[in-house]
Amino acid sequence: MAASHLELRGAVLNREMVIGGQFRPLTDADILQIHKASLEILQTTGVRVENATARQIFESAGADISGERVCIPPDMVEDAVATAPAKVLLAGRIEGRDLILSGKKVHFGTGGSPINVLDPGETKVRRAKLEDVARLARLAERLSELDFFVLPVTPTDIPAEEVAVSRFTAALLNTRKHIMGGLINLQGAKDVYAMAEYLGGSADVLRARPFVSCMISWMVSPLTFDSAV
Repeated sequence: MAASHLELRGAVLNREMVIGGQFRPLTDADILQIHKASLEILQTTGVRVENATARQIFESAGADISGERVCIPPDMVEDAVATAPAKVLLAGRIEGRDLILSGKKVHFGTGGSPINVLDPGETKVRRAKLEDVARLARLAERLSELDFFVLPVTPTDIPAEEVAVSRFTAALLNTRKHIMGGLINLQGAKDVYAMAEYLGGSADVLRARPFVSCMISWMVSPLTFDSAV
């Protein structure tokens, strides 16, 4: 990344950290009741998992498999929850943009990946382009209210197989904040990882300071894992 390209945008001003947890519509007893009901559903009803490799992973971890139905015992869920780290680093390209996820600290970022854009002052939308990712990344770099940058649009002016790595590259060239986004498919994930490893210098450096991350949600209602690979 060309440092001078980003230095023109100036430093992000410090602001007071927002602390969450004040709004508590549920009591501790309510939360525990929901948790217990969730454990029961996962154990008795289970989830549908079409992907054979995913079913094998579940089975090796202790889940019960019947066809495409995976029933997850409560201790397997509890063990997974217990291994979740209490602190997570979402690194920026420079340490001044690092986010430390811990406690009740709240961070704000962009979001969404639509294929349409509404330009300022316009009344009609247009198709998103790769340059829109760059422009919005430059905007996010200057806004002190934004702590991280979620890739906000899906460009339609480049081949579909190039979207994943091109979006991350455009963002990395225009903001030093942590970048998060979807990876489209398995090849997209490999491309983005290879690019990030190259920019970081090595796999170990990228692992120690992950300046990109992906959003993954495999669940499809009701109780089904997305079969995409």
